[in-house]
Amino acid sequence: MAICRVPWAEKEPGKGDFWRWAGIDADTKLVFSHLVGSRKNATGTVFVDDVASRVKGPVQIATDKSRSYACNIRGAFGYEGYSYGTETKVFGEPDTILDSVRKNGIPPIVTAERKAVVGSPNLGTVTTSHIERVFLSVRQECTRFTRLTLGYSKDLEMHKRAMAPYFGVYNFVRKHKALGTTPAVAAGVEQSRWTLEMVVEMTETHWQPRHEAQKAANAEARRAQEDWAFARAFAEAGI
Repeated sequence: MAICRVPWAEKEPGKGDFWRWAGIDADTKLVFSHLVGSRKNATGTVFVDDVASRVKGPVQIATDKSRSYACNIRGAFGYEGYSYGTETKVFGEPDTILDSVRKNGIPPIVTAERKAVVGSPNLGTVTTSHIERVFLSVRQECTRFTRLTLGYSKDLEMHKRAMAPYFGVYNFVRKHKALGTTPAVAAGVEQSRWTLEMVVEMTETHWQPRHEAQKAANAEARRAQEDWAFARAFAEAGI
């Protein structure tokens, strides 16, 4: 689990700093839970509860040291059946003077400190690198996450709707190089890889009832407007 920041321009209701929360299975690379929300503890509670509802059996959990995780993981997973550890990356000095003054310059990682929090996690595999690699793909492929651009989302609800299909394609359509198949197939969620044509067809099927209902509502509104216009014309003509 980790968090990816979404930049917003203005401080007003529905805008500000919102983050992408996501959980990934390290073995199958399946992103099985994701959420867009603030960095408040309440958002962490919702996210961790959703994660807990999607996994079964003994699990090992790895996160960064965000305070939103410690109490929420205990509350969602209870006291048995899981191990939990954190990984904190320690950064060194910038490689060059240019890196030190560059706005988004990122210093090199010196080491990664891993600590057990609950149970007996394998500190050799407690890492957030898997989800961080996914977030790198998100930043590279979704302009909404690109730094120093005007592509950031202006509307929170539209941002959520735009981000959801990304992980759908990631899980079900795009072949993962390390796996040789999609994460959904590797996890046993699906038997075969989806095609983009299948995604478009399913999307159209999903939205067709709403589109038809909207068309019917628009037609009804036009008829009501025409009836009102005719009634007014007849009244003015004294008919």
